[in-house]
Amino acid sequence: MTARPIGVSGHAASVVLLAFLAGCATPPVAPVHPAAIPPPRVMTMIVEKGAGTVTSAAGIDSMALPLLMQHNVPTVDPNMVQSNLKKIQASLSQSGDEQGAIEVGLQYGADVILTGQAEAQCIANQIAGSNLKTYQGTVNLRAICTDDARVLAMASATANAIALEDGGGTVKSLQAASRKALEELVPAMLLAWDRKQAVAATQPASGLSLSAARGPTPGAGPEIVIPPPPDGYQPPVTALWQLTPQGGVNSNSIPIITDTLYATVLKSQWFRLVTREDMAKILAEHKLQMSEVCDSSTRAAEFGKILNAEKMLIGTASKLGATYQVVLKLVNVETGEIEKAGQAEASGNVNVLMYLVKSAAADLLGKQKAMPPTPSVAAQGGR
Repeated sequence: MTARPIGVSGHAASVVLLAFLAGCATPPVAPVHPAAIPPPRVMTMIVEKGAGTVTSAAGIDSMALPLLMQHNVPTVDPNMVQSNLKKIQASLSQSGDEQGAIEVGLQYGADVILTGQAEAQCIANQIAGSNLKTYQGTVNLRAICTDDARVLAMASATANAIALEDGGGTVKSLQAASRKALEELVPAMLLAWDRKQAVAATQPASGLSLSAARGPTPGAGPEIVIPPPPDGYQPPVTALWQLTPQGGVNSNSIPIITDTLYATVLKSQWFRLVTREDMAKILAEHKLQMSEVCDSSTRAAEFGKILNAEKMLIGTASKLGATYQVVLKLVNVETGEIEKAGQAEASGNVNVLMYLVKSAAADLLGKQKAMPPTPSVAAQGGR
């Protein structure tokens, strides 16, 4: 792993940028993201700490949004992140900052998490005998892929600011440092993303499932390609239930695997998923919880009717010997019939489940057929 230092002017600030891809450093270029490769959907989660006892109000997450928009990068709605802040903070506390950020990103359909810390401190008092103080802001940022936890790019920056009190000094110094770090990080992140996607495009796209694979390393294997639905396709309302652990699979890993499945299915656009919040609310009204086992089509149909869903997506994660397997089933709520099934299996450690659940989803969705558009949609398309 190598680093390339980059000089930055202004208040003795310095920026060190590392762009990672296949173990190689990548110089920051490309002022505008190319249209040939779709940009990643980014979620910002930056922890701020003010000088002294003040709470930072620099709004670094908000500062990142215009820059991402300039590069045509879609983002997770920051208002939604704020409204679920307590839940997100609990996940970070439980799983650790970086892993927790990845789990949250998967839950909200993000391809990349822009995370890190920003801290300000007072480094000089009574400048030239006045009440002015010097504040130094330090920002460390990382752009992490949610599918394989790969760090696409890192940036660090420091900047000084003069102010009369801690609140103003915090905001000024952190905003100055953040601006420099973000201007380096975003182009490098997008370039690394492009190269990652280009490498993935050269991998074999045939065989949506890994049923015949043996011994892949975590996050490795051919890129999983899910064909998008055709124009005019009307995705059915679908509830995705938490996977059921079987055999030697620890139940503690199930929420993470289910979150991966949720993000994969959401991005495929084949189904209109019932949100976790809505599911929890409706189930609570019926004195039910997501922890209830749902491993049969009959049970799935019962839950689906309660959730006002047309389809239910259920599944299991199991282990036999050294082989892990994920099986997914799409259940018609009205009839209780299993319409489609997808599966994937491979040898390895528990981390391979993260890849298998996406492969099983691709196997199932690859068999999905689009229903003809409704007359109203067809009429609109014909105008």
